[in-house]
Amino acid sequence: MNRASAKAVPTGMPEINLTPMIDVVFQLIIFFMCAMKFKTLAGKLEMNLPKTHGTDTSPQPLPDVVKVTVALRQEKSEGVPRLEMMGEGILPGLGLGLGPLPRVPRARGQEEKAERVLAHHEAVYRQYVRPKLDELSRRARAVHESDATVRWEVSADPVVRHEYVVGLLDALCAAGIDNIDIRGTKGPAPGR
Repeated sequence: MNRASAKAVPTGMPEINLTPMIDVVFQLIIFFMCAMKFKTLAGKLEMNLPKTHGTDTSPQPLPDVVKVTVALRQEKSEGVPRLEMMGEGILPGLGLGLGPLPRVPRARGQEEKAERVLAHHEAVYRQYVRPKLDELSRRARAVHESDATVRWEVSADPVVRHEYVVGLLDALCAAGIDNIDIRGTKGPAPGR
């Protein structure tokens, strides 16, 4: 047989182009989506409203929320933070003139010095900070017992030691206060 004269014999299934059919289906879907009307319920909700109350549209006064702010204020050069409740200092003279607390050494071989520094920090806390927190707790308990709906807000400067903030929160919790909002104050950008 001659290769040029041999006819090609079809093998397998014929190929069908589905692209036009898919285009038509998408056109129909878009047509039905655009032509469809949704049922609206405008003004057709049935409900049973109480007959004893009128349609009073006057604005109701909001209840006055009393907020008490407790703040720990400290400059970088101070060793003990100032404690303020509603802008009034609590035992303001206690701790004035105390220099900055030394840093705890973290290097190896300085464990003994670190223990001395930590003992000094603990002594400063007991002597200067704890009395302020006890007085705050006493005043906060008096305010809380007179009005339990008072909202409490605590703020602290960025340089205040974490243990002082925790001590402040503990003092408020010891006074029976559980609705405390905690806010931080913005400090300088790092590296400045």
